[in-house]
Amino acid sequence: MNDLINHLKSLRITHIYCGAGARNAYLLDYLKDFKILFHFDERVAAFMALGHAKATGTPAVVCTTSGTAVAECLPACIEAYYSEAPLIILSADRPKRLWETYAPQTINQNEIFTPYLRSHFSGTIEAYKQSNISFPFQINLEIDDRALNYKAAVATSFKEDFESSPVVLAIFTESSKNYEKELSQLENVGAMLYIECTSSLYYKESRFRVNDESLILRLLKNQTIQTVIKFGRTPITKIWRELDRNLFAVKVYSYQNEKFGLEFASFLENLPKDLIPTKPWNYPEQELDQLISLYPLSDIAQYQTIANQVEQGDIVYVGNSMAIRYWQLLNNRISVYANRGANGIDGQIATAIGIANTTNKIVHCIVGDLTFLYDLNSLVFKLPENIRIHVVDNGGGRIFERVNINKKMVLAHQLDLKFLIQGFIDSAKVEVYKACSEQTNEFWSCYGQT
Repeated sequence: MNDLINHLKSLRITHIYCGAGARNAYLLDYLKDFKILFHFDERVAAFMALGHAKATGTPAVVCTTSGTAVAECLPACIEAYYSEAPLIILSADRPKRLWETYAPQTINQNEIFTPYLRSHFSGTIEAYKQSNISFPFQINLEIDDRALNYKAAVATSFKEDFESSPVVLAIFTESSKNYEKELSQLENVGAMLYIECTSSLYYKESRFRVNDESLILRLLKNQTIQTVIKFGRTPITKIWRELDRNLFAVKVYSYQNEKFGLEFASFLENLPKDLIPTKPWNYPEQELDQLISLYPLSDIAQYQTIANQVEQGDIVYVGNSMAIRYWQLLNNRISVYANRGANGIDGQIATAIGIANTTNKIVHCIVGDLTFLYDLNSLVFKLPENIRIHVVDNGGGRIFERVNINKKMVLAHQLDLKFLIQGFIDSAKVEVYKACSEQTNEFWSCYGQT
């Protein structure tokens, strides 16, 4: 890291314009000698850096997390290329071992700005070596948060792994609608079923269905669950990230899908027909209703209020990142649309508007406050008659309060969103639900998740 910092200092850089994210949060402590200015919209941050570079003639940096956040810098990079402005894009990336696996927030961002770069570096922080550069210049840093003592379990055969695991976890995600037969087969042999809200099988009832993410994580960590199989695309649940990051001795299979979302997983074409049922298990889940009543201003209470407004036949679109996690936690059996390919928060309202334009059904768009602000210009013109936009406002990116990263990434604000939307043509189609972060923190403390 010293080589990178020293190089930035040698370029007389003073300001870094920073977007919010878990990956680039790792860099903040190293960048403490620079003035860091935050913005939730990377496109805005990139143009701020561009303006700074043009006005001073010295390089300025925009720093982003991985995924679509990097892509938001493309317009500023194009302008910097043609106006020959000294812009640097410092993009935090997932490690190379996850490239092309469809892991969360992992895109091909190495040289994503080609042909609008004149210099480029991609690699780990420790490998950084750069001297003669031209602008625009991308520094793409691979950030790996995997435990140093991580060792992947070696799969043998699914039948052997299934029958040797005290509990087997089957995760059904988006694009798992054709696997109802497999779900029934696994249910009949006692597998634990985790069905995500993006799956068209979300409505399924089963005594083997579990929705308590924290319970599943405990069973993984104590090796009660030793075998996991996913059906469909990369799961929403943080279980999938933990499988890559910390969990040992867990054998992972991906059913009829070579996009594992992990470095280590095994492809499975068909389920064996002669699986021996697992031993009976019973792990009680935590009750939500009492906690929601106890904390009526918490985030999850606001999402419950929204869910109560959804009628049979309505369509639901849920934004990233905490919004869809809360919807999953509520376990209300209402399946949803979501942009979970790259997991960005950009364009969420616009996506819901596009869905609404295809149907006469009511479309509920459910997002958090930063996601709403990111896509605010979607409200400029008249909205479809059948859209309802629900915004849970907790005053920032509060997901970062629940993870071990620099809390500056919360980007706390005191904006009055209800006042902000009054000037838009269809402001009546937008409802803001004010949440209390203190009550939310109390809820999570009682619910037992970190």
